[in-house]
Amino acid sequence: MMDISALIDEAIRVMANRPVVFSVQDVTDYADLASSSDAVAVALKAHCNSGSALLLDELRGSGSESRHYLGREQAERWWIDSTLRWARAGVRQLATANLASEMSLAFDVRRWTAAPRSLLSVGRRFALVADGSQPDTFVFPWAAVICASPGSAKQLHPCINYLRNRAVSGELQHRFSNAGLCEAVGQILAFVTEREADILKGRLGLENGESATLEQLGRKHGVTRERIRQIQQKALRKLHHPSRRQNIWFAFAEDFVKSSGRLILPEGELTPWRQFVNGAVGLKTAHVPQIGLHFIGKDGDFATYRKALMTSDTQENASRYLDVLSYQDSALVREAEERYRTSQTPTTRAYMLREALRSLGRAAHYEEIVQECHRLFPDKVTSARSWHAALSGCAHPTREELGIVWIGVKGTYGLKEHGYSRPDADLFTQVADIVESIFGRTGKPVSETTVISELANLRRESKVISVKMALGINDRLEAEYGGFIPKGSKHAQPSDAESPQYDIDAAFAAFAAYDKLDVDKD
Repeated sequence: MMDISALIDEAIRVMANRPVVFSVQDVTDYADLASSSDAVAVALKAHCNSGSALLLDELRGSGSESRHYLGREQAERWWIDSTLRWARAGVRQLATANLASEMSLAFDVRRWTAAPRSLLSVGRRFALVADGSQPDTFVFPWAAVICASPGSAKQLHPCINYLRNRAVSGELQHRFSNAGLCEAVGQILAFVTEREADILKGRLGLENGESATLEQLGRKHGVTRERIRQIQQKALRKLHHPSRRQNIWFAFAEDFVKSSGRLILPEGELTPWRQFVNGAVGLKTAHVPQIGLHFIGKDGDFATYRKALMTSDTQENASRYLDVLSYQDSALVREAEERYRTSQTPTTRAYMLREALRSLGRAAHYEEIVQECHRLFPDKVTSARSWHAALSGCAHPTREELGIVWIGVKGTYGLKEHGYSRPDADLFTQVADIVESIFGRTGKPVSETTVISELANLRRESKVISVKMALGINDRLEAEYGGFIPKGSKHAQPSDAESPQYDIDAAFAAFAAYDKLDVDKD
């Protein structure tokens, strides 16, 4: 008689091989073990830990009766079949609710309003699904590959099986071997002769990243350039043979899944090995040098996007001309476009000056700002006069759009975001207005200290020597004992009640006017 645990395991394997969701009760009923539901629950937990089954998200309750399971192979098969179906229909993106609805219909579970996380993890493991650039959306990178290379649909099943076999047993996340793409390409080139492999490496720049000409390789091998071309074509035909093409697809699949299904790569990451593999599987690449990105699976006709990118009035919306992107690809494009817009703006130098002021965190003389620019942008070192021209309003009138303002002190600039602003009037006018206003209220000369104090309410930055000059040679002011009064005004005579206090003020003013006092010593 079969042991109960063996009977339960057999029942679980049978249920896991069916394309339906099952529960503890389903396994118990199938094995006809009405009194062994606890043992079934323990066995199912062990299968989930080993990776042969998935525990799907529980929507309500926490008891075993609310838990549902699905065989991992059935989950993988559903993802593969769905990806092929979406690719044929041209579907590259689904909302969360629509994806959950498809899963519910496929597994006859009517209660899902969101895709179970464990079922999503199977798709993420093989880059069959990824987060979309829009909230609550999912994209399907492999579907995009199949759309770009129509002959690749039949390669999806073998590639996923290959990746599963290379995955470490029991790991929920894929962890492939450390063999790099260079090693994989080396294994592919083992199918051609040594001379053919050397010519392919030279032509594709696999050795040092630089593509060799037919003439250079001809001199190396002692044949004509036409013969080199013939050998190259013969070697490529060998690699494209169906018996060897699958090895190239396996190399592409492993690299594609390791990158989580990225379809956009910066220039530095599209290595010659990646170019070789992508070209071998029939994936064209569109290079946009303005932003330094390669779009995998796109041909050279990228005119609409390029035009939108380089047209100033539509730069910010250039991405709308791209197909559906994953979140990571969309972030990469946004950053690259931002760098491009910055480099194309006519106030590039003013932009760097703004970053220097942000780094300083305060207003500063332009020479100090230039030094900070050279520290932040060592590749943009130039003369101080050029930087000063970028700060002047006549050279770059849009600099104030970046928040850079002259704050009233000669050669000193600040940022609006730090609270600095351009003075409403020149210094001579402001000090004259202050003196006239205070003298009108008090009838007394206005001291230099009082003017400087009042000026602080109008300007965050000012130099004492500049204030002295604005007071001393001002057409609207004249010096009076104890300060300054408006020109043409007579000093108001104090009343009898004010005489004692005025005499004290005059005495203190006279006392302060002496640089040195002679005091008799005992």
